[in-house]
Amino acid sequence: MVRVSCVQVWRRGRYHNDLEVYFVEDGLNTCKVGYLAKQHEVESHELDGQMLQVVDIYTDSDDDITRRRLHYQNYGFAMAILLDH
Repeated sequence: MVRVSCVQVWRRGRYHNDLEVYFVEDGLNTCKVGYLAKQHEVESHELDGQMLQVVDIYTDSDDDITRRRLHYQNYGFAMAILLDH
């Protein structure tokens, strides 16, 4: 499982919300594993602290060209579902 954390960063002359994703072990954030897509920046405060279950990881060896393209374009790619509290 992973947890979303909203952080503010200074970029292009103003603050932006970035959604960092951390691997969770024994209820604690252990290491940053990536970021959520920029399209989720609008709902960043709603997603802050939410838990996600990774259901699929796209790799460079996938047979499907779309999955490979997403992996290369994003320097890694995974699908996850939002868990309800």
